[in-house]
Amino acid sequence: MGSKIVFIAPDCETAQSVIGIANELGLDVEVPVAIAEDRLTILRDCPKHGAEVVVSRWGYSLQAARAVSEVPIVNVEITGFDIARALQSARSMGGRLGIVHVEPILDGCAVLANIMGVDVAVFHRMDTDTTLDLERALARMIENQVDLILGGIAITSLARTRGIKGLRIRAGKEALSAALLEASRLIPVKQKERQQAERMKAILNSAYDGIIALDKKGIVTLFNPMAERITRLKASTVIGKSIGSVMPALGDSLARDPSESEVGVIRNVGGARVITNYVPIMVGDEISGAVINFLDIARIQDLEARARKDLVKRGLAAKATFSDIVFRSKVMLRTVEVAKRYSELDSPVLISGETGTGKELFAQSIHNASARASGPFVAVNCAAIPETLLESELFGYVEGAFTGARKQGKVGLFELAHRGTIFLDEVGEMPMSVQARFLRVVQEKEVTRIGDDKVIPVDVRIIAATNKDLEALVREGRFRDDLYYRLNVLALKIPPLRQRGKDDILACLEHFIKRCELQMGRTPGKLTDEDMKALETYEWRGNIREVENFVWRLAAMTGPDGSLSVSASTLLSGNSEEEHTGGSPSAARHIETLRDIEWRAIEDALSTFSGNKRLAAESLGISLTTLRRRLKEARVQGT
Repeated sequence: MGSKIVFIAPDCETAQSVIGIANELGLDVEVPVAIAEDRLTILRDCPKHGAEVVVSRWGYSLQAARAVSEVPIVNVEITGFDIARALQSARSMGGRLGIVHVEPILDGCAVLANIMGVDVAVFHRMDTDTTLDLERALARMIENQVDLILGGIAITSLARTRGIKGLRIRAGKEALSAALLEASRLIPVKQKERQQAERMKAILNSAYDGIIALDKKGIVTLFNPMAERITRLKASTVIGKSIGSVMPALGDSLARDPSESEVGVIRNVGGARVITNYVPIMVGDEISGAVINFLDIARIQDLEARARKDLVKRGLAAKATFSDIVFRSKVMLRTVEVAKRYSELDSPVLISGETGTGKELFAQSIHNASARASGPFVAVNCAAIPETLLESELFGYVEGAFTGARKQGKVGLFELAHRGTIFLDEVGEMPMSVQARFLRVVQEKEVTRIGDDKVIPVDVRIIAATNKDLEALVREGRFRDDLYYRLNVLALKIPPLRQRGKDDILACLEHFIKRCELQMGRTPGKLTDEDMKALETYEWRGNIREVENFVWRLAAMTGPDGSLSVSASTLLSGNSEEEHTGGSPSAARHIETLRDIEWRAIEDALSTFSGNKRLAAESLGISLTTLRRRLKEARVQGT
């Protein structure tokens, strides 16, 4: 058996008729001959051999056949032509006629028989073809002294055993053709259903969620592989049973009002902590079942860790947290507390402060303490990107948007920051031409790539930073007032180091000396009391960055024996020892060593991370802005 259509014929004559009709219609049909229980056996075996539709003249057995069949069944329905032909044969045979039938179409054959001049002695309607019902039908025929019984194969065969003629109503060409055409129409429908079922099965089997389907009585009808893995139960032992009996932890979903959804409930299932959702399936106002899905919390945490690792590799992650901010002063404590409160909100933040005060450090800390911590952190220095490129970097572009554009286009930084944070450093340097498009992103939460008309929704929190007076820039017409007020929702001003007091200066010195020891393998020389007094009274106009630079210079000027060849005041002033010693060549060598150490460290870091400036900066313990500034200085000096 290899055909998609199987026609089970009751006899060889019908089988030959079906084969002839199938050839005329161009259909590939398998035609076995069987009756009674043999038909049901063939029916059960059909799916194994690829059959998609089964056709037969089922009669009384139609319901029983559909109960055991895994494929669609087409019943050959007799027509008025078939009845007329049978009555014509009965008339030619003569005698009293009895009709035994099960189908409604035979209810009206008395009128047709009368028209055709056929003497019908009795009609008998049967509900089943059990032996008892057949015997009762035959007894009634005998009681009415019929000479000929017209009906199906079962009653006519039984009649012949009792010496009564039997005339079977046969399905003619019209009925057989109609049944075969109906079967051929069902095949593509069946194939589409199977494809959809396979697709749904693949989706359910590959889902990271455990998925359980229930009928309206709470009986499990589906249990996917992830549900098996999490619960440590086999689908074969669960399907067909009440959810409460096999999984009490989930059974309580039905104990309350089953028409109400349940989302995000944490439970212990199969020894694992999972997040469960319960959704009822409603048909009109009635519940026809429910779906329960659950996800292992450990799995969620693992996926989050992998996502963050990927973001770090791509340079789209914030590394710093509030614990990385070095301070001891009360003024900085208040600043950090305000920043922590801001991290709980999702509004734009405008960080202002002098150069080197740690604005990006605060931006990263706010991101990592926010609900967006698992999302990307994209940092942009508006002053470091040429005006002609800034717009395309921020918003992206499509193929052919301008001369020199990438063939495949480019995703903008706002899109990269979707569901995360974008940090716009030195936002005051943003050109007016870019500010208008930037304002639309802030207002509408959507971006349009250059050269495209498609709007792309973005879910991004904006943190901007500036070392300039934006209000003054607004008054001068160099910064849009509407953009300023959109950005200045949560204002955070970072105090300069000179306002933080000597405790913070010393804390920063200690921090960078430890970092210098770790990164350079060199311990800066010990400072004298006079040096410390000079450091405490120095204004530190370069703020934290200047402290860091001072420690680097300090390490460079430390000799092999740990002694310093210059004073702190000299290093702070930026003068070489040569000016104080009448031109000592050893001092000149020390200054050269400082430059060598700095650039060698930068070059090594860039080489290690294949030119990725963000990762290189993180490895050096400096901000990306600082690294870019030093590279820019190197280009200017020809280093």
